Amino acid sequence: MAISILLLVVAASACAVQTPTAAPTATPTPSPTASPTWTATVTPSPTSTPSPSPTSTPTLTVTPTSTPFAGGGLIAFAARIDNNWDIYAIRPESGEMIRLTSDPAEDRFPAFSPDGRTLAFASRRDGSWNLYARSPNGTITQLTDDPAYDGAPSWSPDGTRLAFESMRNGNLDVWVMDLEGSEPVNVTAESEAGDLQPVWSPDGTQLAFTSWRREDKDLFAVYLDTGEVRQLTSSPTEEHLAAWRASGELLYTVTDSEHQQIYGRPADLSPNAPGSRLAPWLYTEAPARSPDGLYLAYLYRRTQGSRLYLHRPEVRADLPVRLTAELPLAGPLSWTVTDASWTAAQGDPVVLYQEHTAPGEDTPYDLVRLDDITVGNPWLSDRVDDSFRAMRQRIVAETGHDFLTHLSDAWRAVSFDSSRSAYTSWHKAGRAIDTLMDYLSPDRRQRWLEVALEPGGGEIYWRLYLRCEAQDGSQGMPLRARPWDVTAGARANLRGGRRKPVPNGYYVDLTDLMAQYGWLPIAAHDHPDFHWHNNFVALEYWHFQKTEGLAWYDAMLELFPRDLMEMHHSWEVQKSKDMPPWLAAAKGIPLPWKERRLLEMIAP
Repeated sequence: MAISILLLVVAASACAVQTPTAAPTATPTPSPTASPTWTATVTPSPTSTPSPSPTSTPTLTVTPTSTPFAGGGLIAFAARIDNNWDIYAIRPESGEMIRLTSDPAEDRFPAFSPDGRTLAFASRRDGSWNLYARSPNGTITQLTDDPAYDGAPSWSPDGTRLAFESMRNGNLDVWVMDLEGSEPVNVTAESEAGDLQPVWSPDGTQLAFTSWRREDKDLFAVYLDTGEVRQLTSSPTEEHLAAWRASGELLYTVTDSEHQQIYGRPADLSPNAPGSRLAPWLYTEAPARSPDGLYLAYLYRRTQGSRLYLHRPEVRADLPVRLTAELPLAGPLSWTVTDASWTAAQGDPVVLYQEHTAPGEDTPYDLVRLDDITVGNPWLSDRVDDSFRAMRQRIVAETGHDFLTHLSDAWRAVSFDSSRSAYTSWHKAGRAIDTLMDYLSPDRRQRWLEVALEPGGGEIYWRLYLRCEAQDGSQGMPLRARPWDVTAGARANLRGGRRKPVPNGYYVDLTDLMAQYGWLPIAAHDHPDFHWHNNFVALEYWHFQKTEGLAWYDAMLELFPRDLMEMHHSWEVQKSKDMPPWLAAAKGIPLPWKERRLLEMIAP
């Protein structure tokens, strides 16, 4: 398509001023299948330049420390590597990582048995979430078989029973099963609130768990012989239970409006008693003590993933040791010291799509029209359009809703300028989309799109969850994070909104799904004059972009000739719009010698 034609396209309106529309019933709605691989079936043409779907290979880094860990054992966690969630374990003394599961379906919630010779976990490998056990030699045994969600297994101290969270009763409850074959028992049936994340007391007489019984997340415990429930914590923050140590210490994460930190406290304190902060940083979660109690492992949430760290919290001079690079990681962590020799699981990367491109008329690539998408300017770069189409089909298959058939915004013209959007927006490069800001049931009585606040890396991000059409356990999983109320009434005097009660039902994590195709969210704006606390536009939870590591200016040159870029995006033009030199440099905009030299002089 010629550039002259492109310049005649009317610029799309900024996403922030679009009015959310109700979602129509999705068509078609495919029936869910077990263990989808989502492998692209399009064969590249001889003239196309295929770009494989993104994969992530873990780069393990062990930072030297004055107190190296030498206790052996394994720390298990879930990680999304090669486009699939599997269970991995790492040896803390060496940084060696072992893959323990390799099914194309999701595997989550690892839990080592007390003797360290069995790993329990949850998986969707039979089409719905059930519990499984893996032996060191790789033998997999299915432990539960129910169409409703089962997850988060926890071993009793004697290794004969498992507690787990389940939707068998229509809402999240804590269940207990005897591994010798007796029927599971619901131990929190007296409450209709969500009860989750069970862990055993050291003597095996109680189960602690996280619950929404007081609306916000608090910690509770149930006596298994009497069914009596007692509250362990009571505060306006959100407490997420992780472990109950043999010493009597509870490990949990505390989340307020913008931070999350790790705390520990004795289980026998009064509910209002404060805990002790254990991790040195904000944005930490999923704590696990070493079996000897001296070390603490946890996840440190960063911009687009997490890192696994290790340190001794009781030794003030001890510095945290980073065990992994930044990866999509998820807790809980399970730490065991075992002599068992765990064999590595073997599996191939999951191929999600194949990007096919063709040379542009006057440029390396061109814009491609999305004919079946409803939006003002339905164009994307030829470098990313195939990933968008594959992502859209995946969302339909996993949720039953064609969520991306309607967008708030897509491409914007090269010269588009608005006080409500960045002049150097990734929309102009054909590498950004704005989803609908709301997604309603056909009768408009129920919100199917939920937005959850997710602090990390010093910034505020949002995570989107889409309610599944099938609510029988064959699609999605229950929400574990309290959604954020971003309606005008909630935002009026409440710093950008407030948490609201967790809706019951099954949801798909859209943010994680879209990230597998390279489409990533951006942080909420926190400039004093444009802050998400008081400006809805600054929330930006609807914006996703696929940059693939390119500088913005280079991505633009893939589609537009250099003379056109000089006309609309030279340094002189950007300076007239009050762009600082450091930002122009970050965007890849060519700078004159004087500005380049100044940046070099002030750079650390």
